[in-house]
Amino acid sequence: MSYLDEKARKEVHRVDSIGEALDVAYAEKARFIITDLGGKPRKAAGTGMHPRYNPEIDARENLAYLRWYINKHCGEKLDLADLAAMISVTPNYLCRIFKEEEGMTLRRYIESVRLGKAARELVMTDRRIQEIGIMFGFRNDSYFGKVFRQEFGFTPSQYRKIMREETMEAEEPAKP
Repeated sequence: MSYLDEKARKEVHRVDSIGEALDVAYAEKARFIITDLGGKPRKAAGTGMHPRYNPEIDARENLAYLRWYINKHCGEKLDLADLAAMISVTPNYLCRIFKEEEGMTLRRYIESVRLGKAARELVMTDRRIQEIGIMFGFRNDSYFGKVFRQEFGFTPSQYRKIMREETMEAEEPAKP
């Protein structure tokens, strides 16, 4: 197995593990925030704030909800202004605190989540590559291929072929 193959497999596993951990942690955080606001997704009384924004929690702590939201809605159009409004900050401030807390830009984080899910889908299904790209928010096939190759070192079709071959090798019983 080449270094790039191992890197690609570790990246898919990392993204899957992060996604599962985020699902649990952020779902709990979201449940707390919603419950704290009366248990219904609605605007906090008279504040005009996003329904899941908790004014008692610092904007940096509300990034947990934002990461959960991005993970769940990565196939949709994610507008910076809308994401900032979810935690009642300006778009510029959101970009700044996200970079400080996560060590990467918000755009890069969204792209990373999308690519990780797309990589998993490439291996697990027989959907067309263009369809998978569209599923995870890449509206342009060539852009999807370009960023996928930058992230994993392979085109989506090469990645699919390599990962499936390795999966089949791993599942074959040892010959006596």
